[in-house]
Amino acid sequence: MNQNKRRFRFKAEMSIGDLLTAGSIVIASIAVFAAWSKDRDLRRHENAERIRHSAGIVIAKMERWKERSHSFYNDLLPLFADTAASVMEHRDRNAAHSLMYRGIVVAHAASTSRIIDEQIEIAYADLYGYDPGIRDLFATAILRLKQIDCATLDRLYGGALQDLEDFLYNQKPPEINKDPRDLNNNLRVTCLSFDKELQERMEDVIGPVRDSVSDFIRLSDEEIISGKGNIPSPKKVLGNIPAAEECFGAK
Repeated sequence: MNQNKRRFRFKAEMSIGDLLTAGSIVIASIAVFAAWSKDRDLRRHENAERIRHSAGIVIAKMERWKERSHSFYNDLLPLFADTAASVMEHRDRNAAHSLMYRGIVVAHAASTSRIIDEQIEIAYADLYGYDPGIRDLFATAILRLKQIDCATLDRLYGGALQDLEDFLYNQKPPEINKDPRDLNNNLRVTCLSFDKELQERMEDVIGPVRDSVSDFIRLSDEEIISGKGNIPSPKKVLGNIPAAEECFGAK
């Protein structure tokens, strides 16, 4: 019966061809793994760069808001020149008040419309899927900018109105034809001083947000993709949120 058993014998030798085949398989496996790893790193880098780009847009849009606000104050300068000329031509206090008020409201509405057209308030949209916290930070910053804009605009109108009243009350009948540039210059100085104040107060909001987002952009690809670099909370970046202020012209 033992004679009927089939005996197996393993050959202990390996040919050169066998070695080459095994080596080829190992090398091919390493190459496949290296290619997969490189492709994974490339996709990770591309995703991280896309997130960085979206974060950069948030800052650019906030800077754009500040630029638009600055343009608004420059746009008021011709209005103040017209107001001064109207005072000298018609000598009508109420007409001058009305001209200046309507001009400021119209100019501000146009400035607000340009901000809306540029979709500045939804600049965070591309980042929302990555970190919903960016929406809270950006929305809070935008609220602050609106409050600063409205408060400064109210004070601008009050300052311009005071310039007009001072000019009218200080003027005697023999001097009624005095150069309107006196009033225009006062209005211009008032306008530019509030523009400067507005830029400084807006920078107080934009600066901390810019720093936080810049820190986020400088994170490694791995930190960004893994979610270790979440955007800080609005309170941490901007502090407590003040009460909203009603905008000039909407009262």
